[in-house]
Amino acid sequence: MGFAYNDLIPAAILLDNPGINREEFVALLNNTRSSSVVFKEDYEKKIRRARWDTYYPKWETKLYHRGLHGLAELLYLEKNPAFKKFQQSKNDQYGLKLNPLFLIVVPYKVNNKWQPPKFKVVVHEKHALSKIHEVHEKSWNKLEKGELFTDPYYNMSLMLMEEILGEKHIPSQEKQKTDDEEDHSPEWEYHLKVRYVSPLEKTRRFASLDELVKSYPEFHHDFMYDFSQNEGFLYSDFLQLGTFIWKQQAGKYFLHEETFNRIPVGMGEGPWKGYTDLIMTAEAIKHQAWKFLAYCGRRYLLDLFLKKFPDSAARRERAVWDAYTSLMAKKLKMSHTEFLRWRLLK
Repeated sequence: MGFAYNDLIPAAILLDNPGINREEFVALLNNTRSSSVVFKEDYEKKIRRARWDTYYPKWETKLYHRGLHGLAELLYLEKNPAFKKFQQSKNDQYGLKLNPLFLIVVPYKVNNKWQPPKFKVVVHEKHALSKIHEVHEKSWNKLEKGELFTDPYYNMSLMLMEEILGEKHIPSQEKQKTDDEEDHSPEWEYHLKVRYVSPLEKTRRFASLDELVKSYPEFHHDFMYDFSQNEGFLYSDFLQLGTFIWKQQAGKYFLHEETFNRIPVGMGEGPWKGYTDLIMTAEAIKHQAWKFLAYCGRRYLLDLFLKKFPDSAARRERAVWDAYTSLMAKKLKMSHTEFLRWRLLK
């Protein structure tokens, strides 16, 4: 019990560095190295022999190296109302909706050191319409003239309805009477005149935040996100949303105390990652044991890690003791005084 997980890196940073500001948070994230997936021949043997600060740039996780924009997403910050208004769709000359401007944050390295990110903005300029085609299509819903729709199975072709030449509705109940098994095919069959629609987009590239906001000031992180938010959930691809909570006071970030009421002892004692996993992730970061935060590092390296770093082994043992005694105290409904007295006697 108690393993290092790369999706616990932000929480582990807050645990061991309470009161950091957002710029310090970004810098500490940039100092970490982790890999969710590594495709390498004889990986298990090689990773056990490798140095502890070994990592694999080709497969390195980029989630934690996206500047303040990336931090805002890790903190699951709300978007500001003004930015939401800026992102509202507009129509082109055909009356078709244009996608809002789309920002892509591009992690950037020099000599294997993470730098402030670069940026791309995808601009949906207009739609191109084909000549009129006569087609037979199926649809899950009833179609109307002037409507945009796609083929029902693959969503490969976007079409603009010009004219309905024929329409047939076959209710699913009627289909079930004639077929042995329930039919999940579309209920509407059409003979149509359509134009195929192709979005025309361009991508603009920016080498820095300053360059980006000269053209698009709305994409500044402070315009996009509400950094005054007092608390929220840490977000990651494989982290249960709502378990690891942060709080912010006067621009300083902390791991919220409520976190410890929500998380289990550790993976294996509950469906999600827990306290002992958080401790081991913090220890991996402290010792820059990046190979322990690489793919399956917890499976192949735990024994070596505990032997190499006895201080981490002791902290892990203490975490297990703290977690289980806390659960017992809750179960017995002990007061704080009773809990502390009981711990001293054990």
